[in-house]
Amino acid sequence: MGYLFVERLLEEARDRGDFDALPGSGEPLELADTGPGWWARRTLQEERRHERRAELLRRLRRELPRLVARRDRAGLEALAAAVRAWNDGAADDELPTVDVDELLRRAEERC
Repeated sequence: MGYLFVERLLEEARDRGDFDALPGSGEPLELADTGPGWWARRTLQEERRHERRAELLRRLRRELPRLVARRDRAGLEALAAAVRAWNDGAADDELPTVDVDELLRRAEERC
């Protein structure tokens, strides 16, 4: 397979718009950190973001049943505030969000 063949495939894909909806399309590249180990540092940052989400989900699984059983509306609102704060940051990071209203509706049905 030659260089020209690959170039032609790329041009055809570009013409079809296959690259138009890629994440970060049209945005400047982040080239500030190009020293040794840049890939490892960036990967660790991504993992930390995902770990924060996992911590919130563990907290939800642990605290929600307890708060519902105690009919603790103030605790539910505090937990919902933490979820809303997560959602605000998650939107910036293009991570999935948690539907707070649905979460509270289900909890209130149990109270």
